Amino acid sequence: MILIWQRWGILVVPFFGIGVAIGFLVKTIFGVDANSGSQVGVFIGLGLVISAAALWLAIGATVGKVIDKPRPAFVWQQLAEPVVAENGAKQTHQAIPVTNPQTGQQLWTQPRSTLFFIPVRFWPFIMGGIGVVVFVVNLIVVLVQGSSIRA
Repeated sequence: MILIWQRWGILVVPFFGIGVAIGFLVKTIFGVDANSGSQVGVFIGLGLVISAAALWLAIGATVGKVIDKPRPAFVWQQLAEPVVAENGAKQTHQAIPVTNPQTGQQLWTQPRSTLFFIPVRFWPFIMGGIGVVVFVVNLIVVLVQGSSIRA
């Protein structure tokens, strides 16, 4: 099975939805007709850029501090004899910290959250780029249609 996201990568998806919702909200505020597709596309592109900025702020506040925080590395070693704890649970393995053989210091792992194998920290730039492309393409279409109607 191919995983689409790992760890907190799924959090990028709601920001795409929020961006589209912001675009429709701004379209409604400006009173644009719902049937004018390219004009709506301009506002959706603008909403995606705003949402990308919000995602960038959210990632800056959480990744490395709350999400994907480095943690000590451990391996599980099987015990020679199972140990029964006070609550009656049987323990067959114990956690052993992984250390660097040269220095003796404990090693740390850096987990990564991804969406489509792309780390979450890159998604604000991808989303912003998509928003700019959608905005520019639809703006050009609106301008071309507007000039052909006048002619």
